[in-house]
Amino acid sequence: MSTHRIAGPLLRRRRTTGLRAAAAATVIALVAACGSTSEGTTGADGETNTVRVVTNFGTIYYGLLLGLDLLAEERPDLKIEHVQLSAGGDSLTALASNQADVVSVGVSPVLIAREKGVPVRFGGSLVTAHVALVAMDGKYRSLADFQPGDQIATPGPYAVGSIALLGAAMRELGDWKKVQGMFRMMPHPDAVAALTQGEVQAHMATPPFLQQGLAKGAREVIGGNKLLGAPVPLGAFAFNESFHKANPKVYAALVDAIRRGTAMINDDPQAAAARIAGLDAVQTTKDKVLVELTEQGIKFNTEFAGYTETADTMLQMGLIKKKPALSDVSLPNVTGS
Repeated sequence: MSTHRIAGPLLRRRRTTGLRAAAAATVIALVAACGSTSEGTTGADGETNTVRVVTNFGTIYYGLLLGLDLLAEERPDLKIEHVQLSAGGDSLTALASNQADVVSVGVSPVLIAREKGVPVRFGGSLVTAHVALVAMDGKYRSLADFQPGDQIATPGPYAVGSIALLGAAMRELGDWKKVQGMFRMMPHPDAVAALTQGEVQAHMATPPFLQQGLAKGAREVIGGNKLLGAPVPLGAFAFNESFHKANPKVYAALVDAIRRGTAMINDDPQAAAARIAGLDAVQTTKDKVLVELTEQGIKFNTEFAGYTETADTMLQMGLIKKKPALSDVSLPNVTGS
């Protein structure tokens, strides 16, 4: 899994050399090496002046990245240490080990982590998106067409897209384990290549990787609201509970910045694309970012949608013992359903 650091307010520096790690313990060592802990680094008001942020790669995190860039510009006194990892579970591992303060997450990993005692709470949503199961072979027209031996690429068994697909399998086939047994774990970029090269039969894809697969001849088998019966809450951001308690002002500034970054994407996508394209974590062209921001089916919003349906599906599958209300797993002022 890859990682790189952006130390704010230097969010626009060129990225440092990528590293590869094979185990969660190594990931934590890398995160620790990228920045000192925020303990002992405080401002005049007693709150931290260092924020450790861990995110994943992809379009769905643009609102968060834009918010961090805005905050770094406005608060030169606040040092933002940013690391990108390839898997959402690694973000939660970093948070659980107190090597991160705010992380990008999916709904399903957070609910599982909280039942294991990880002190994580949502700070808000990032996006809902059109996600879909795609295949190259036209014989796959529904989940019933998949047979033993077929393989479905997905980044993780409990990723939000995976949960949505298993929920659809539960409704359509009456057996979600049949589909889960076909999962082959790999990052989305690798999955696009594996699909087009015939190494897997299908890919549970999210933007922009969904669009990349479709452009190469893949066809949608099932997607959108047909998966969960609601929009798929593809990305969110969350905090360590202790960070929120010790740093209420910094927490409020972070949430406000992420909301403003999200609002800029919706209100002025041209300006947002120009700014995002220059970020070290993105490094691409404005035109490409603009296309990603306006892909059909992706909605940047810090208000949750699809949380209830995701939690219901997880409860039915036995992945969680109880279904918590959104307010039970969120910090104050988080809205949605």
